Amino acid sequence: MIAALALTALLASAPSDAATPHASYPRMVSANGLGVVVFTDRDDGSSVLDRFSDRLYQQRSASEGLVRDLLYDAYFGLRIGTEAGQWLVEGEADYLPDSPIISVNRSRDGLRLTERIVAPMTLDQPGYVQLLQVHNDGTTATAPVSVFVLQNHHLGQPAGDGQNTVNERILWADGALQEWGDTTGLGMTTLPLVPADRVGCEGAWQAVQEGADLDLSCDRSGDDLVGVLQWELGSLAPGEVRVVGVLHAFSSGWSTAGMPDTLRAWAGSATPDALMAQEQAWWAAWLAESVLPDGSFTAEELAIHDQALVFLKMSQVREPGASFGQIPASLPASAPVGEFQHEWNITWVRDGAYAIAALSLAGHHAEAQAALAFQIQPGCCGDYASYLGLPDYAISACRYYGDGTEWSDSDADGPNIELDNFGLYLWAFVQEVRLSGDLAFAEAHAEALLGGVADRLAAADDPSTGLVTADSSIWERHWNGRQKRFTYTSLWAVVGLREAAWLADQLGQGARAEGYADRADAIAAAIEASLVDEDGVLAGSFEELQAGGSYLDLAAVDAIALGVVAPQGAIAQASLDRWLRDLAVESGGGLRRNDDGDLYDLQEWIWADLRAAAALRRACREPEADRLERWVLDNALLNRRIIPELLHPETADYAGPAPMMGFGSGLWVLGLHDREAAASACAGDDGGDDSGGLDGSTGSDGADGADGADGADGADGTDGTDGGSASTEPGAGNPPSAGCGCSSSPAPAALLLLPALFGLAIRRRHQP
Repeated sequence: MIAALALTALLASAPSDAATPHASYPRMVSANGLGVVVFTDRDDGSSVLDRFSDRLYQQRSASEGLVRDLLYDAYFGLRIGTEAGQWLVEGEADYLPDSPIISVNRSRDGLRLTERIVAPMTLDQPGYVQLLQVHNDGTTATAPVSVFVLQNHHLGQPAGDGQNTVNERILWADGALQEWGDTTGLGMTTLPLVPADRVGCEGAWQAVQEGADLDLSCDRSGDDLVGVLQWELGSLAPGEVRVVGVLHAFSSGWSTAGMPDTLRAWAGSATPDALMAQEQAWWAAWLAESVLPDGSFTAEELAIHDQALVFLKMSQVREPGASFGQIPASLPASAPVGEFQHEWNITWVRDGAYAIAALSLAGHHAEAQAALAFQIQPGCCGDYASYLGLPDYAISACRYYGDGTEWSDSDADGPNIELDNFGLYLWAFVQEVRLSGDLAFAEAHAEALLGGVADRLAAADDPSTGLVTADSSIWERHWNGRQKRFTYTSLWAVVGLREAAWLADQLGQGARAEGYADRADAIAAAIEASLVDEDGVLAGSFEELQAGGSYLDLAAVDAIALGVVAPQGAIAQASLDRWLRDLAVESGGGLRRNDDGDLYDLQEWIWADLRAAAALRRACREPEADRLERWVLDNALLNRRIIPELLHPETADYAGPAPMMGFGSGLWVLGLHDREAAASACAGDDGGDDSGGLDGSTGSDGADGADGADGADGADGTDGTDGGSASTEPGAGNPPSAGCGCSSSPAPAALLLLPALFGLAIRRRHQP
């Protein structure tokens, strides 16, 4: 304990030469579940929209290519009087609070220029809105003001430079600018939301630079075509505001005919400002339905919480059919890691589980159930059964294509096959059932869930250790001798099988429930027997521990956060001490994921920071947890409330994809919702059990039925939407998260609070 206290003091104050939180991430994304647009602060000092895709995921199927980037750039321009025009490609950008609306602030010659960009959730197709508010903040009237908007969509065939610019067609027709690829069939329609005065499609960029009006000609075929619209605003009196805007929307099929009418029907008679207000109102209403975390939080913590929910919602695919409901790990925006730049707009089971659990906790059950249903579609999976020695299984052993079919990346060492997915999925599924009280949802998927996931996981037994059989696990180490008996896979098997035992019992399948519980207990015992070193530290895998040397891996931290090992016990305390000492990054901020030493391993992982913080809270080491969470919070506050995959280990610059969904936004929501329960457990309010604040024998008693959830739907809580004010309303109690109810062994620790299932009030926001 003395060593732990000393380490707490060391970590509470970062070294004097440590990196400090700072702005470092150049991108913002807005998505509506159908399309995604990216705003970038470029290295040349410009800040513009420079990416748009008509799908959120990376690849629809194994037989199709990557989803294309359809936009080179799009931005407004301004001319005052007879001066040369200037393109508005510099400015300060941020999200409007609690929304995906990007707001860019600029000023020119006494005019305040506010640009707003959003992919509207109220629009049922891929697209985005740009508007520009022109404010005369001066004391005299302006000279006549002209506003322009340029859009350089890339809809043609690939050119030699890799841009899709060959054989395009563009024209002004039916009150809209329409462009498509002659051979690709990809089209974009740009509808002015205020009637445009002029249009130009040849030499328009240079004409604006030279102070000329557009020439009204726009009917061209060729390569790399660009269209520009022009509005004449006239003179603006002091204090006067004028607004213009456009709606860009995607279509396919070699023509954009009919699209202008479709877009006009959506916009109606609303002004651009009114459409933006409509979008803000949609998000305010959706967030008003969220369940707040129990306890008191700062305005800053809740601001990140609400923005995290916005990111999760806007990233859930709304495309009808098999793609519906999935939540990719990120959207197509990232910062480089050394010479490697990667994008993770791919749907993984693992990332999805953390995201789904966060949505369930926040009371967004329709979204959580849609994401769960996507991953367990009939016939989606089972391609790697021969590797595992198991019959067909019902969820992906790695990740999914956009159409819901199984996908595993392979290299010289073979594919990634990840049995941790099975435990994670079971946990996320059953937590949704517990929190929603929707047993009918479980019944609809019962055989796939129990037969295709839980039965398969229970059978994945390594007889020599009692652990789960070797796999690729969380860090995706591939196959062909690289698979190992990973701690992360086994700990999640314990959690998932205990949750499956509870659900099987609820469904009247007692024999299955007993088998799952017994197997979970056996794996938990094997973890302590086979995966702990002589100092009581959890190793990352059985093979690494046997080899000696590099076996530290923060993936094992979920064993503490989830109570698979007692959070206040010797193994948890020794493991946390070692990880915090030996896996700290050079910046003085957070933690790397393990000690394996490749480029990816050496980065600071936000997953590691936030899961370590959750475990530290369960281990009653609150100051250390506070420091890690505050580090993530302060960086997010300076980077537009975005939580990334990685930070550079020395500079703490953002790296990798951002915002991350399950591994970023989801984890932040989970952490806030778990905080009060962890504090209660440490205060002894749970009766002294140190398995993460749970009593495995009491969980299912209060969870037997859905009545509690029904009653909670009408419960009101603090507003929390007016500027992110901190919630100080007393909680209605600190209920434990239920165990499996089938065994006297410790149940998984409460990542999730379950007030609805214990007849306690859920704190919702009031409707605005």
